[in-house]
Amino acid sequence: MNSQQRLLNTLRRQPVDRVPISTYELVGWNWDAWENQQPAYRKLMQLIREKTDCLYMCSFPARNRAERV
Repeated sequence: MNSQQRLLNTLRRQPVDRVPISTYELVGWNWDAWENQQPAYRKLMQLIREKTDCLYMCSFPARNRAERV
């Protein structure tokens, strides 16, 4: 099961192969981030890339439906 399937199944309350895990801001894909530049974090970041699910939070502007005229 890949990360996307795991997260969608979790949200749908369907079976998953393991609990989805996110390390929040510690993500392995952002090579410019300080934690990916530090040798002391190398093993941790490799583990994060291999064993966790990336949950990237984003937002977008939306109108408040309660404010409709």
